[in-house]
Amino acid sequence: MKNLDINTFDNIEDIPLGSSEQDPYDFFTLSDRNVMNSDMKKNIVQWNSRYSYNQLKNKDSLIMFLVEIFRSLFVSNCIDKNIDNVLLSIEEMFIDHYYNPQHSRLKYLIDDVGIFFTKLPITKAFHTYNKKYRITKRLYAPPTFNEVRHILNLAQILSLEEGLDLLTFDADETLYPDGHDFNDEVLASYISCLLKKMNIAIVTAACKFMFMQERRTQMKEEKSNWTQKKGDQKYQKNYNQKKNAHYKKNYKDNNANKNYKKN
Repeated sequence: MKNLDINTFDNIEDIPLGSSEQDPYDFFTLSDRNVMNSDMKKNIVQWNSRYSYNQLKNKDSLIMFLVEIFRSLFVSNCIDKNIDNVLLSIEEMFIDHYYNPQHSRLKYLIDDVGIFFTKLPITKAFHTYNKKYRITKRLYAPPTFNEVRHILNLAQILSLEEGLDLLTFDADETLYPDGHDFNDEVLASYISCLLKKMNIAIVTAACKFMFMQERRTQMKEEKSNWTQKKGDQKYQKNYNQKKNAHYKKNYKDNNANKNYKKN
C-alpha cells in the first residue's frame, strides 16, 4: 500500500468523507441541459421553494397546484416541449370551473378553490410572461410561487381587456407607503386616464387618504367617477357605540373628519 502511495487509516473515523476544497470550475459541466440529472434539479427545486414562498403569510392552494405542475415539467426537462399541452389542459379546467364551480374537476383536485368571476386565459398570460423572463429556457431556476402568482394576475388583466366598469385600489402600501400621502405623478396620470373610461374606487381601512394638491387638480375633471371607502371610520363608530363612547365631527371642505374620544 505504501508503494502505491495509498493512504491507510487505522480507524474508520479517520477516513475523510469528502474533499475539503471544491473545484471552482465544476459548474461548467452543468452547462449542457442533458448533463443535469433529475437529482440535481430536485435539489434546486427544494432550494427554490424555500426561497420563494415559505416567507409568505398565506399560501394559495391554486397557485401551489400550478407550481407543482410546472415543477414536475422542469425536473423532467420537458417544460419547453410540453408546456402548450399542459397549459391547454389547465385552461380547460379553468373554463369548466368558471361555468360549474361546485362540481368541476378543478374543485375535485383543489377543495378550497374559490369561484372564478372571469375566464382566465393562462396560456396567453404564460407566453406573454415567458417572452420577458424566459421560464422555459432556464436550467437552474424553476417557476416560483411569485412568478405563478404574477402569471395568474396577468391572466386576470387579459380577461378584462373589454367591459371593465369598476377598478378598486387599496391605499396604504399599494398606492403609497404606509402613513404617507399620495403624491406619485406617474401613477396619478395613469389613474386619471382610467377615470375617463371607468369608475375608480379606493377601498382602504385607513381613516386618512389625502392627495397632494397637484394630484387633486390633475384629477378634478374626473371627480364624479372617484369614490373613497374608509373602513376604519365605520369600524370605530360601531366600536365606540358598543363601548358607550362618543365622537365629534369637525367639518372641513365639506368633508367630515371624525375624531373619536373614548369616555
